[in-house]
Amino acid sequence: MIKNSGEANKEIYEKLEKIESEIAKLSNQQGKLSGELSNIDSKLQEMRMRRSQLEVRLGDLRAEISVYANEKVELLNGKIEEMEREATLLSDKLRELGNVNLKAPEIYKEKEKDVAEARSKVEMLESEREAILR
Repeated sequence: MIKNSGEANKEIYEKLEKIESEIAKLSNQQGKLSGELSNIDSKLQEMRMRRSQLEVRLGDLRAEISVYANEKVELLNGKIEEMEREATLLSDKLRELGNVNLKAPEIYKEKEKDVAEARSKVEMLESEREAILR
């Protein structure tokens, strides 16, 4: 009987060790899964914040577009490559025109005065000529 109880205790002890080993493995797995869940939760939180930021930005862009729509501004439709090519061509044309003459408005005003003076002299000479002819 004591012999049988020793073997029974040994079997129970072996079963207990197996169960404790299983518990340790499961606890380890639980820790890993808990860490993964924490990572997933933080990524989910980041994605929610990013989504909120994008929704706000989208609202801002829609508001900005509505301002242009009210002003009847033509929105550009087309491929970026085509627009970039056209922008390059227009930049080249601007470069071909050369530098802007910043004194041009002043020169124009002076020439305008000269023309006005010349016209008044011509009118005066014509009126004098008509007076002489009479």
